[in-house]
This record gives sequence, structure tokens and C-alpha cells, in this order.
Amino acid sequence: MKIQVAIPWIFILYFCCSQLSFGQAPVGQISGMVIDRDSRQPLIGANVSLEVSGELKGATTDVNGYFELRAIPVGRREITVTYLGYDPYRSGSFMLTSGRELYFEIEMQTSVLMTGEVVVRPERSDSDPLNTFTLVSSRSFTVEETERYAASVNDPGRLAVGFPGVQPQRDTRTDIFIRGNSASGINWRLMGIDIPNPNHFARIGSSGGGISIFSASLLSTSDFSGGAFPAEYGNAISGVFDMRFRRGNMNRRAYTLRAGILGLDLAAEGPLKKGRSSYLINYRYSTLGILNELGIHLVGERISNTFQDISFNVTWSDESNRHQFALWGIGGISRENESVKSNRGEWRTYTDYQSYEFDTDMGATGLSHTYLINDKSYLVSSIAAMGQQIAFAYDTTSPENLIYRVDDQIHRDNRIALSSIYHRRTASGIRLKVGFQGSWMFYDFYRQRYNFESKEQQRIIDGNGNTGLLQAFVQASWNPHPRWNLSAGLRSVLFLLNDSYSIEPRFGAAYSLSDQKIMTFAYGIHSIMVPPGSYFVSGPEAGNPYPNIGLDLIKSHHFILGYQWDFAPGWRAGLEFYFQHLRNVPIVDDVNRTYWLLNEIQSFATEPLVSKGKGYNRGIDITLERFFSSGIFMILSGSVFRSEYEPLDGNRYPTQFDSRYAGTLMGGYEWQIAENQSLQLGAKVIYTAGLPIMPLSEEAGRINDRDPPLDESNPFSIQVKDYFRTDLRIAWRRNNPNNSWLLALDLQNAGSRRNIDIVRRQFDPDLNQWVYNKMAGITPILSFQLEF
Repeated sequence: MKIQVAIPWIFILYFCCSQLSFGQAPVGQISGMVIDRDSRQPLIGANVSLEVSGELKGATTDVNGYFELRAIPVGRREITVTYLGYDPYRSGSFMLTSGRELYFEIEMQTSVLMTGEVVVRPERSDSDPLNTFTLVSSRSFTVEETERYAASVNDPGRLAVGFPGVQPQRDTRTDIFIRGNSASGINWRLMGIDIPNPNHFARIGSSGGGISIFSASLLSTSDFSGGAFPAEYGNAISGVFDMRFRRGNMNRRAYTLRAGILGLDLAAEGPLKKGRSSYLINYRYSTLGILNELGIHLVGERISNTFQDISFNVTWSDESNRHQFALWGIGGISRENESVKSNRGEWRTYTDYQSYEFDTDMGATGLSHTYLINDKSYLVSSIAAMGQQIAFAYDTTSPENLIYRVDDQIHRDNRIALSSIYHRRTASGIRLKVGFQGSWMFYDFYRQRYNFESKEQQRIIDGNGNTGLLQAFVQASWNPHPRWNLSAGLRSVLFLLNDSYSIEPRFGAAYSLSDQKIMTFAYGIHSIMVPPGSYFVSGPEAGNPYPNIGLDLIKSHHFILGYQWDFAPGWRAGLEFYFQHLRNVPIVDDVNRTYWLLNEIQSFATEPLVSKGKGYNRGIDITLERFFSSGIFMILSGSVFRSEYEPLDGNRYPTQFDSRYAGTLMGGYEWQIAENQSLQLGAKVIYTAGLPIMPLSEEAGRINDRDPPLDESNPFSIQVKDYFRTDLRIAWRRNNPNNSWLLALDLQNAGSRRNIDIVRRQFDPDLNQWVYNKMAGITPILSFQLEF
């Protein structure tokens, strides 16, 4: 593959000019608030400090819990906070630059004391989840991590492929398969509200896409959960991304400019009223269209695409700071099309003369209100409006150059969502959450496909209207002893479309064996709606227009047992055993059929189904992590597992995601190469055993080469070649007196191995077998970031 890279000359000019900057040594600014984790009340007089070249610099919080650290030399820093009656807080390593003031909202946890015994609990680490009700299979991640790990390119989904239990399978997409589950089992949440799939080029029935709509300029530290999550999370059976926006700078205006092979970003932030309110906004415009014109196609040589997005967060509070508000939003549009092969002499399979148009739009905006009731409780209420539209149009071209529409799909899902969650810490030390979450859906699902046998268009999905999803939960956490942390909850779900419901108990426990070792356990019942278009499959009988309308919620029992060992400063090893039992999975009501809806990677159902299928996932995840220290950072994860399903015949078969083995190593090293300059090198190695696929029927070549019949008697008995990819990264950062910049080059698939794309496969009638498309070779991603 010939590599062509276009670099904006204006940024090269700035880069060269910045070498001539002189003056005082660059310094950075840090500000923030220190609050009680359970009541969000400010902690007055907390001691905030950091160490610079052996010298301690510090500040004390004021009556609003606010602190400032000014004129701090740039570079790697860590903040420590102490306050009487609270566990000490230590931040992870972060990069302080001269281009942007850093803001921290530090939540401190009350100490657990017991008369007659001194017990030292393990210190919180960089990756511990922000949600302290979460005890297993979860971690937090920072914006900097989405940047510094090779080929993550500021995308939470691309970072998550290195987390334990995740099975990456495609270069160009971020579909997250967790522990043998379909990507449709993930729930995305932003600022406490469940939102549609926040990815450009999002696929129907999936939770991933090509590129995240989230902007690195707005994201704050967020959580990723991979199973047995607490009761406040619903409508998910495999994982949750709990995303948060940071607030803008409340003291001065600042700007960030990013330019790279994927697009141009411009972010702005600053105070509306100094010290009390702020704004933060980012706009991104894709340069992929320009690259396509230059003959550079990152997804496929016949595929062109472009996108743009915007994100914002406006925050303010009243004079007493008891009423805090956030007006936030995110939105993106993306367009993709594929043309037919220009050389008709090369037409061999159906996809050679197939073309398509693929459009996706997504948006969500909300208003959140936090009311600090007293020193033991607070209430967070939110209202949001959101929507998503996904449209596919597939055409085929005849030898006479006539174009025919063969598949037309529309997915529209608009929602109004409400959420109200009450938090309280009781006198006995029990932490309590009680909440209600409701959404009203306005939907329009449509699919029409050409039947080549009957020579007519066939309506497959057709439904429009509105319905609601109502959810409520109660959740409690208790430390009966400094070594014990217990969490229990109950969630109820009601889907008004067909009155299906679920009552879901959740329980978790963590026991500190020492100040370095923890045993954990969690159990929970979880449920999720069927991918919504599947409810509106058109029925073959006039008296039953929607045979799938009564499909039940898919339910899942999660069991997880874990062990965590912080065996040396900055190092952590983890081990988790898990078992998952799925029920009510839609299948065909025929003992001779083995179709199971959750085997779909990106689609709705196309035929009548019943909620009688079962599934079983079991395995072991192993993790070794080096938190950023002395310039070194690393995550090594490995999984051994089985994923099976059971249709009506009572036999167990491998699922579409039963690759059985997966492993990822990602990390790097950073060092100072000169005063105020640093260099970072990173690498990522991904291995996943090949996914199994359905074999072809013996009559495939004689019936239909466009949609050949499959051999359901032996489902998923063919395994494609293993997926293997190596990514590299080099990044150079420089701080100047009034700005800072970062120049980075990520090489995705640096070894240029052309992995098989199992989704983009087609039947070759001459060979009477599947023919697979191959994914791209080495893909350079050059980026330049300027903060000022």
C-alpha cells in the first residue's frame, strides 16, 4: 500500500517558529474543588500539595472547597490531599502543560475506624472506578490514557480493546465484544443519562462504530464496566461506558487546536462569570473527504467517508453553591458510500457490482441539576432529548449499467429522558442511592429488500409509534468492618411496548486480605431490550402483523469472583473468574433451526422469533498493570473463555463470538529529552483467535449467490484465521511560556498484516465457498495539538 500523508503547512510554520520562543521557564496552573464523596459538600481547610524537585508546594481549600496552585513548573505531577476524618487522596500521574489550566474535582471518602483495631485498607489506585458501588470488572480511564496508548486516537472504544475480557476483531470499527457477548449488550451513559450509540458510522443493532463522537477536549475521567455492575445501571447485559464531561476553565479563556489525518478540531473554554460559571465547546470537521479525493481510503479502496461533530458543556451555580447546573450536548453526522468496481472484467462476486450509501446522525442534549440538601444528602435530576438515525441503501448494477435498489433500511429512535437520583449517607455509615430513570421513545423502523426469487420488493420491518421504558432502583453500600465493603441493590424495569418487566437483585462484596490484596465477588440479574427494530418484523399472516411484538426482555445472570494484588508500588495483578447465564434470547420457533439473535454482529431480526433461547459464557480474565510511574505505563490482559448458546433442540453450540482466546499488551515509556520537552514511545499488540462463522449449505451455489443458504445443523463450525495487529506510537511534546504543543504519529497495524474482515464476506459461486475481504495494512495517523 502506498502511504501518502498531507500535513497542514500552517502548523509546520507554527512548529518551526515555536523553537524560537524565549523568556521565563514555562509554568502551569492547577485549580479545583475538594468535596465529600457522599454529600458533595465542600471540605473547608483541606490540605492540597504536590512535590516539585523535592520542594513541597501546597494550598488550603476555602469556604467553597476551592483551591489554586499557581506557577507550577510543567511536567509530570501528582496531587495529594489530606483532611481529618477522611482517607488520604492521591491523584494518578498527570501531565501539566503551559497551554491549559487543569481543573480537578476531588472526591474524598470518610475513613472507617474501629475501636481496638487498626486496619489499613488498600490505597485507591489510578484505575479504580469512580463509582464506588462498583466492586468487580470495572475501571476508570482518563483522557490522557485515550491519547497515550498506541492507536487509541482519543477514542474510549479503541482504548477499551486493551481491557480484560474485551475481544477486538476489526481495525476500522470499535464494536466491543465482552466475554463472549454481542456488542448490542453495551449501554452508553453520559452525565448520568443513557444515550444512543455515540459513534460515527454506527451500525444497526450494535454499540460501536468507526470513530467516537466524543471529544477529548470535553471528556473527564470516566468508568468502564464489564459485568455484574451495580443496580443504578440498566438495559445492559455485557458492559457499561459511564462517560463524564469536565467543566470549562472558570478563571481564564483557553483554546485547543488539533489537526490530523482524521480531521480538524477547535475547542474553546472560559468563564461566563469568573469563579462561578464556565463554558466548554469543541467542533470537529473530518478531512477524510480530502484524503478520498487524493486517492487515500482508510476503510476500503472503493469506500469514501466523511463526518463532523460538536460537543459542549456549560456549568453554573447559585451564590450559595447549593444549586449546581450543567447544560451539555453532543452531536455528530457521518456519511459513507461504496462504489462498484470500475473494471467490469473483475466482477466476480455479488459485492463487486454492489454499491451503498450509509448515513448516520446522532445527537443528545440535557440539563442537569444538583441540589445539595444538607451535609449528608444531595439530589441529582436531569432531563434530556436525544435521537439517532441510521440509513442504509444498497444498490446493484446490471451489465447494462442499470441501477436497482435491493435493500433499503431506516432506523429512527428519538427519546425524551428523565432521571432523578437521591444520595444519602446515614448516621451508621450506610451509603444509599435511590433513583428513577424513564425514557419515552418515538420510533420509526423500516426495511425493504428485493426478493430475487419472486422478483419483487419485500417489506421485512415496518413499525412507527411511541412507547416508554421505566426503570427504578435502590442501592446501598456498607463497611461493617474496615476490611469489608458490601454493596446490595434492586432494580426494576418495565417496557411499555409489550408490558415486559424484570426484577433484578444485585450484590457485591470486597474483602481486604491485607493492604495489598483484595478478594471480590458479585452477582446480579441484568436485562436488556431486544434491538428495537426486531420487534417490528412483518408477519407472514394478515392477522398477526407483528409476530415479534411480544418478545421478552433478554435476561442475564452474572457471577464473578476476583482477586487483586498490588504486589509492588505502581503495579497491580488481577484475576477474575466469571459465569454468565442468558435467558429469553430470541430464536426461531423450530427445533430444526439454530438461529439465535445475539449471534448478529450488526443487524435486526428478519423473521418471527420467540424468547426461548439460552446462552452460557464462562472464562478467566488475567491482568497485569503498571500505573504511570517513572515514565513507564503498561496493561497486559489475557482471556480464556467459552461462549455457547442453546436453541430449541437442547444442544449447545459455539456462538459467533466464541473465539476462546484473546490477549492484549499495550504500554510505553516517556522521558525528558530537553528542558520543557518530552518524548513518548508506545506500542500495542493485539491477538484474538478467529471468530467462528456459519458454514454454507450444500445447495448454496445452486440457489442464491447473493444470500446463500446456511447449514444450521452445524452452526459456527468454521473458524477464520486469528486476528493479530501491532500498533506503534511516537509523540513529542513541548512547553513554551504561553502555549504547548504535541506532535504525534500513530501507526495502526504497523506490521501491515491484512486481517480477515468476517463481516464483509461474500459467497463465490465458482469456488462454492466464502471469500473474505481483508482489512487495511499499515495506517499512519499523524496529529498535531496546540494549547494556548
